[in-house]
Amino acid sequence: MLVWLPVFLFLVVVPACGVAWYVAVLRRMEREEVPEPPRGALFLVFAAYGLVLLFVLTLVPPMGYSGMHLLGAVALVFVGGPGMGVLALRLYPRRGLSRYHAAAYTLSAAFAGGVFVLVMAAGLL
Repeated sequence: MLVWLPVFLFLVVVPACGVAWYVAVLRRMEREEVPEPPRGALFLVFAAYGLVLLFVLTLVPPMGYSGMHLLGAVALVFVGGPGMGVLALRLYPRRGLSRYHAAAYTLSAAFAGGVFVLVMAAGLL
C-alpha cells in the first residue's frame, strides 16, 4: 500500500501543483493588467517543463524506467523542442511587453536550446 504513495504524489500532486501555480500566474497577470497576456504561451511552457519534471521524477523507484519513458522522451525531443522553438520565435517581438512575455520567451527558447544541445550531444543530428 505504501509503495503507491510516491506514485500518487508524482502523478497527481505534482501536476496539480503545476496547475495551481499556472492559475496563480494568470490571476497575477490580471491584477497587474498585463497587455495581451501570454496565457497560451505560458500554458505550453508550464506543460513542457512539467513533462520534463514528471519524466525525471518517474525514474525514481518504485516506478522505474518503462516503455512510456521512451514515448515521453521522443515526444519531448521531437515535438516539445521544435514546438518551444516556434513559440520562442512567435514571442520574440512581444518579449518587451511585460515580464511575463519575457519569461515565456526566455523559458521557451531555453527549452528549445536545451533539447538541441541534448540531441547534438547524443549524436542524433
